[in-house]
Order: sequence, then C-alpha cells, then structure tokens
Amino acid sequence: MHPILFSLGPIRLPTYGALVVTALLVGLWTAVRLGRREGLDAGRLFDFTTWMIIVALLGAKFLMVLTNWSYYAEYPRQLFSSATFLAGGVFYGGFTAAILFALWYTRKYRLPARKVFDAYSPAVALGLGIGRLGCFAAGCDYGKPAASSTSKYRPPADSSAKDFSAERSICGRRISRLGRDTRTSRMSSVSLRSAAPATESGTRALIR
Repeated sequence: MHPILFSLGPIRLPTYGALVVTALLVGLWTAVRLGRREGLDAGRLFDFTTWMIIVALLGAKFLMVLTNWSYYAEYPRQLFSSATFLAGGVFYGGFTAAILFALWYTRKYRLPARKVFDAYSPAVALGLGIGRLGCFAAGCDYGKPAASSTSKYRPPADSSAKDFSAERSICGRRISRLGRDTRTSRMSSVSLRSAAPATESGTRALIR
C-alpha cells in the first residue's frame, strides 16, 4: 500500500485521488476517441462526458452515505467533512447514476444509443481498472483471508472514532466488522483482481 503519492512540506498528494483523476481523464479521452470512430460529434461527447462525470460522482457519494448511514447519523458533521468530499464514493452508485443519465441524454439529444454505449463501455472499463489501483493504494476493498502466495495485501489497523471518517469515506466499511484480527491476516486483494481484467478489456477495445 502507498496511500500518499508524494509530500512537499504540508502538501500531500493522495495516491487514491491522483489515480481517480487519472481514471477520469483517461476515460474521457478514450470515450471521445472511440466515439469519433463511430462518427459521433466530439464536442457533443465532451459535453456529455463532463456532465456524466458530475452525475456519477454525486451518485457514488449518495450511495456511500446511504450504505453507511448509521455512521453518518451518529456523526452528522462528517457529511460535510473534507474526507467525505474527497472520497470517490461507491462505484455502483456512480455507475447506476451514469447509466440513467446516459439514457436520458441520448434520448433528449437524439444520439444513437448503441454507438454511444459502444464508445463508453471500454472507457468505463479503463477508468475502473485505474481507479481500483487507487483503492489498493489507499488500503481498502480487501477480500477474505487467503493462504495464497499472491495474497499479501493487508488492510490498515482499526481506526478510532476521531479519524474513522477518512477510512469510512474511502474504504466504505470499518475493518473491525470483519470479526477477526486483520493486523495479522493475509488478505486477498479484490482491487487488484478486478483492476487487471477491466484494464485489459478496455485496452483491447481501444487498440483494435
């Protein structure tokens, strides 16, 4: 794990945040590139992608708060904390919101839905793959204890209520809920296992 990409005095750049931004930019570039192959207008695609990213981020944060409501109900100020603001949120919330927005947008502007989804599917896959590397660096999205030689990933130790908000916002669940001592468990890395096929499928569509 490498949660901080680099530090310069009081300035710290989180690896997770840097990779999420990279994922968004790569996804935008991929979608526009593939969309032009399908004969779609690049300007319209750029506008569509910009709004879809905003909608996806809002959907991801909404589901993050919803699935962790017991925590936010106990600490309501954390709803407006920097940790919640900087967190990427829950992928499925962002994905669902983006799909619904895409269906509405393509119908409103009479875009060919099949061509749009053909262009954006690889872009989403690439973005997911890069983003999952950020999850690994942040120390979240771990799996079950595993004896495999490749399962060396260990999540961080349990947090106190004081600094739990950052862990909750990024990782989505408290480690102590697993009911075991994760400090000594060898864990499988769900983030790495999902990053590889997503990145591969997106790259193949891009270079074909």
